[in-house]
Amino acid sequence: MNGTEAVQSEDLIQGKCVINGHLVNVLYDSGAIHSFISHDCVKHLKLPTSLLPYDLIVSALTNVPVITSLACTNCRISIGNRYFFVNLICLPLSHLAIVLGMDWLFSNHVLLNYYDKTLIFKSNTGEVLDPRELKETTTNHNEVPKGSQIYMIITSLKVKEIPEITKIPVV
Repeated sequence: MNGTEAVQSEDLIQGKCVINGHLVNVLYDSGAIHSFISHDCVKHLKLPTSLLPYDLIVSALTNVPVITSLACTNCRISIGNRYFFVNLICLPLSHLAIVLGMDWLFSNHVLLNYYDKTLIFKSNTGEVLDPRELKETTTNHNEVPKGSQIYMIITSLKVKEIPEITKIPVV
């Protein structure tokens, strides 16, 4: 399967994430040992890269080995209302921006539900996210003074009336 087929496939779990203030397409792939980012995405997002201390040979989607020694380390991404740091290996991917593989899934306790095409974050809440429905808000970081911290508070209140015992009809 190549990048075009992967993007068009309804059998794979795809979604969006925010990286460096930009909304980016992501493929969640339990068959990938590592996580990857395309060279085009690195260039477009102006992400810093680091040289790996070795050459890495990757068998990509087309089963043609690719040799790389570039990575974007400790990239901050947000998915839903969660933030993560991930090391992304740079590859010449076509039609794919980011592939989050087993390294990211394992270290963040994320399960993929291929039936429902959802992500399950194994935490106290067992939160389930549908990556196809994620809507992200981005901030123009050029407008925020350096050293500032940004906070977002989202609250929800559900009021449920509890009837008084004397007002419950007896049948």
